[in-house]
Amino acid sequence: MPKLIASTGPGGNASGAASAPPAATSTPAPTPVPTPNCTANDTPVEVIATPAPPDIDAAARGDRVSGIAQVQVTVGASGNVENASVLQSSGSSPLDLVAVNMARSAEYAPATHACKAITAIYTFRVKFIAW
Repeated sequence: MPKLIASTGPGGNASGAASAPPAATSTPAPTPVPTPNCTANDTPVEVIATPAPPDIDAAARGDRVSGIAQVQVTVGASGNVENASVLQSSGSSPLDLVAVNMARSAEYAPATHACKAITAIYTFRVKFIAW
């Protein structure tokens, strides 16, 4: 006589009766992990150190020009200067060159977005007063 072998297939048990569905278990929602040392999600580029005012050569001083030079600085994610160019002239090319060199020599903290350092633009301003 053939032997009956109990089998538990889908929805059944060894006796052939339907089994109860498995009990639902809840998985707790993941807790957001804060980024270490991140106090603000989005921050602009910051100047953390400016170079000492340079000696301005006599030819540039001789023009007796006063004005503000604005230099557009591209600051990389590591804080390095990637590019610097005159955005608005002081009215004197030699003084604009001084402003660009000062902007390149400054030290920057990079901008951040979502707590990650990013490349961003900063406007560095230098005010020149004739003496």
